[in-house]
Amino acid sequence: MNDKIFYRSARKGACLIWQGSRGGNGYGTVRRNKAYIYVHRLAWEATYGHIPNGLFVMHKCDVPLCIEPTHLMLGTNADNLRDASAKGRIPNGERRENSILTESAVKEMRERYAAGGIGLESLGKKYGVCFSVARRVIRRETWGHVA
Repeated sequence: MNDKIFYRSARKGACLIWQGSRGGNGYGTVRRNKAYIYVHRLAWEATYGHIPNGLFVMHKCDVPLCIEPTHLMLGTNADNLRDASAKGRIPNGERRENSILTESAVKEMRERYAAGGIGLESLGKKYGVCFSVARRVIRRETWGHVA
């Protein structure tokens, strides 16, 4: 069954685009044994063999419907998250819908803390966050992308 997926695809530039069904997340899917399987995983297996437990099949091209084997690579969950973040698919900072802080507020917080005279708890209250959030901002554990 695995190699049959290539017959349900069409070349678009360098990508081989799946023409069959897709899930709500935009990835191609097929139903097997009452479960939906991602087609890019089947493309990997048809070309390279078994996918070790715990590994993801990731897209170098960043096209969810692509099943071109040379555009696929294996990685851990951490690799997948790093890749998604590097490609801007994971919102951070102000782009997060529930963000309380802004980049300018983060800069102000760091400047005020560096100048002294204000503790983390007071700083957090002033900007509408708790002590631990203020501490992580100051330590650059969060909002690290802000200079």
